[in-house]
This record gives sequence, structure tokens and C-alpha cells, in this order.
Amino acid sequence: MTYMAPCGNTPCTDFDPSGAKWFKIDELGLKPDGSGDWFQNDIMTAGDSFDVTLPQNLAPGGYLIRHEIIALHLATEMGGAEFYPMCTQVMIQGSGNGVPSPTVSFPG
Repeated sequence: MTYMAPCGNTPCTDFDPSGAKWFKIDELGLKPDGSGDWFQNDIMTAGDSFDVTLPQNLAPGGYLIRHEIIALHLATEMGGAEFYPMCTQVMIQGSGNGVPSPTVSFPG
């Protein structure tokens, strides 16, 4: 899953993400080919990359991107799911005026 959050008027290097309002821009799960394979397996075992397209009409400014892989192979037991989040900063330029919604908070 991939989410983004605007840093507002604060540079992302100084932004406190605990109050961030995140919006989902992408997700992949089970492959639709009927194989029973998950997209995450391609990343974990084959070393494949993962591409995501940013929304086109985003308002200019600093944003955080939060990408997370959730491993469910042990999720048959309480507390068995494994979460692997990663964040990065980007600067969006242009004349967009989009205000994405809905938003969520982490943890939430």
C-alpha cells in the first residue's frame, strides 16, 4: 500500500508525521491471474521493483510518501502479520489544486 501526506507549511524535514493526514494512492495484493500468488512475493523473492504513479492534480508543496508491505504468511496467529513501512520526501511542483480525500491517520 502506498500513501501520501502533505507537509503543509512546514518543510518535510521538520514536519511531525504523528498528526499527518494520509491518502492512499496505490495498493496491490493478490494477483488476478488465479495463481494464488501475491505481488509482494515478486519483491521479496525475485527482487523486483515496484512503481507507483503520483496523482496528477496534487497541489504544489512538500509531501511524505509512505509505502508499506504487509506480510500475511504468519497472520493465522494473533500478532502474526508483519508490517514493513518506508517513508520518503518529495517536492511537488506545478499548478495542481487537488485536495485528496478521504484521509487516515497512522496508527489509526
